[in-house]
Amino acid sequence: MTGVLSHLDAHGHDGWHVLEQDTILHGPPTGDGPGGDLATSVANLLGALRAW
Repeated sequence: MTGVLSHLDAHGHDGWHVLEQDTILHGPPTGDGPGGDLATSVANLLGALRAW
């Protein structure tokens, strides 16, 4: 994410950034399921925004 954000910024992009993550489940979720994946994604995004 940091690389993408830096590239867009370096090329003058000043619009919205949209991030979409799709997952196809091939059965019942295991472990924390989608909630755990969401928490990981949010943590990664926040880290990328702080580094940007």
